[in-house]
Amino acid sequence: MAQGLAQTVDFNGVDEFNVKAFSERENEVFYSEWPTLVSMFTKYGGGSHKIADIYNEFSEEIRFFGQLCKNEIQPSPGAFEGMYPKSGFGWTNIRPGYLCPTEQGSGAVVTFDTAFSGTANTWYGLYHHAAIGGAYNADPLFLRKELGAVIIGQIEMMNPLIEEMQWEIEQTKKPILNMLLQMRGTDLQMFKYPKAIMLRPAKEYRSQAKYSAAGGNICPVPLGVAFVASDYMKNTAVTQPDKTAP
Repeated sequence: MAQGLAQTVDFNGVDEFNVKAFSERENEVFYSEWPTLVSMFTKYGGGSHKIADIYNEFSEEIRFFGQLCKNEIQPSPGAFEGMYPKSGFGWTNIRPGYLCPTEQGSGAVVTFDTAFSGTANTWYGLYHHAAIGGAYNADPLFLRKELGAVIIGQIEMMNPLIEEMQWEIEQTKKPILNMLLQMRGTDLQMFKYPKAIMLRPAKEYRSQAKYSAAGGNICPVPLGVAFVASDYMKNTAVTQPDKTAP
């Protein structure tokens, strides 16, 4: 694949995307930083590195998505420069403000933490145009044009009340994910997606979940990577997703 030129690539035999291939130097940055990106997760899972293993399983999908973001982040982001980019774009774990709208907190106070209150065994919103656990809003969210996010799973930092969830990406509903057995049937409140969910720059998305109890504190954190324009990575309070396209 020619470096720096947009190429149409078939992904997983289903979708076609326009990507810009990483240069040799960009691939060096990716592979040299990869152990650092996932090393923080090796303490989980009884020493068996369960979360790091999930990241490693999806490493090439994540690298592919980085090349897609190189083509789609606006304005043209330049070169991939890793975790501490001086220019171009970099990568990081997904910050709450990248996915959650102002209804879930704005500026520096946006968070995945929330106190859920509703009816047991009922579907409510997750990452959508309202607060986490609020009534499912029909308006989609648009990711900001300065970043893209690839999600490979969920980890619950508080109470595992979410039993099932569903993504809707660019007006297409994805299959419902049954999270119950992985979240509650093991000693780690984590769920691995069967396929990476790709939230592309400036594209629309939303998600909903079925909550098993009438209330409780939850903190559903997405496992994955955000590729972000370097200037955007330095903002303490990012411009959050909105129902208006950027």
